[in-house]
Amino acid sequence: MSRTFFSIIIPTYNSEKTLQKALSSVMSQTFPDFEILILDNLSADSTVSVIKQNQEKDLRIRLISEKDKGIYYAMNKGISLAQGEWLYFLGSDDQLYDSSVLQKISDELNTTGCRIIYGNILGRRGKYDGPFDFDKLLENNISHQAMFFHREVFERVGVFNTKYRTHADWDFNLRCFEAGLETFYVDMIVAEFASGGASSKHEVGFMREALIEKKLKRLNETGSRQLRAIANFDRWWRYIRNVKIRGNKDMEAYAKGIEIPPVIRNVISLQSSIPEKALQMGMVSKTMMMISYFQNLFIGAI
Repeated sequence: MSRTFFSIIIPTYNSEKTLQKALSSVMSQTFPDFEILILDNLSADSTVSVIKQNQEKDLRIRLISEKDKGIYYAMNKGISLAQGEWLYFLGSDDQLYDSSVLQKISDELNTTGCRIIYGNILGRRGKYDGPFDFDKLLENNISHQAMFFHREVFERVGVFNTKYRTHADWDFNLRCFEAGLETFYVDMIVAEFASGGASSKHEVGFMREALIEKKLKRLNETGSRQLRAIANFDRWWRYIRNVKIRGNKDMEAYAKGIEIPPVIRNVISLQSSIPEKALQMGMVSKTMMMISYFQNLFIGAI
């Protein structure tokens, strides 16, 4: 017996106000070969009632209702229980863009041997965010609402690291790219994303533990002269500010032996001399970034 083609995994918790739209967007798909796997964290509202009402209409819906420790625990549980060949994670307050999404993705999969396929999502700020390479992924994540993973990906790379509360999907994507898994971008909107959730905010632990080493390694490979482009310099300035590095010893602890270029040490030293509250003020940060940029340019650090 062949596998179901898609497993649509939806974690829920007190989602009564938004879940019906999410479910309807999946149930209305013209491509029929899918299951909907809902992992409910013992909701205290009428979420389960909404699910059961939809189960009466559609036998492809499965409900697992038990206590978990957050969205990535639920997503990992979904991975272990999914019966589909391809796995997709939809937020309970998100929805597939239109009724043809699964059909279009299926058509693309017939022409490519990739194990990860992704498109765009639509949020309050518009369409996000085109094709990614590793350098782009070091700056911004691919929204999981835009991505479909073959089940073999999880056998090769593992599952989501539940140590990270909001950015475990970013950590997972970085591991996939580092493992050299073939990805394929489709220029289409996959889902409408409910902007402003937890995953849209900085998670300092992730940015320190998972990103610093990778970003420094890549900067050493490409050279500090790339920071002569002020947009690149500004990205590093904001990254160091947001990750709350307050001294070069802090950076050394997270660099894990990777060389820290002089320009990065200079930025850290300057930021460490500025009160943290002042550094979070837009005009102060921008002004000091410009001063740091020209200082490093003048001394030849970039």
